[in-house]
Amino acid sequence: MPTVNELTTQDTVVGSDQMLMYSTVNGQSRKAPMTAVLTYIEGNINTNLEPVPLKSYLLADLPSAVANPYSVVYCLNGNAGAACVAVSNGTAWKVVALGATVS
Repeated sequence: MPTVNELTTQDTVVGSDQMLMYSTVNGQSRKAPMTAVLTYIEGNINTNLEPVPLKSYLLADLPSAVANPYSVVYCLNGNAGAACVAVSNGTAWKVVALGATVS
């Protein structure tokens, strides 16, 4: 099987085409039907650009900011007792205060 760099560029694809994938588990290349890849993406990735529900936590129950860098949560009492959105900078959760109602 050729390496990724040896493959030619394809401008169009159809569902029966095979897609080359690299397994990070065992370092091997694999192929899968394009329809299977699209089914996985549609089932596991928000492709409709709909609102993404945030997981909510009490301040005392927030997960580690270090273990969750660049994550976003809804903290029910994280802004001096008021609800807020919080973003992890990799060290601490930072408050994104809720402001005026969207209009």
